[in-house]
Amino acid sequence: MTKWKNFWSSLPALLGLYLDDLLMAAAGVCFTASAATAFGCSAALAVAGACLLGYGVLVGRARDRW
Repeated sequence: MTKWKNFWSSLPALLGLYLDDLLMAAAGVCFTASAATAFGCSAALAVAGACLLGYGVLVGRARDRW
């Protein structure tokens, strides 16, 4: 019973982290699409690389929380 109680009590924090990651990925897609529309394929690839790099740094820093 305590296993499920621990699971349900930690669920909001885990769901918050998942939604935060999903929001970061969606922001990268939006930035890449707008760069492709405004400046072309080369700019879109540069923005995608920068978004992936920034996301990797954030994931690396967040690793210490758990």
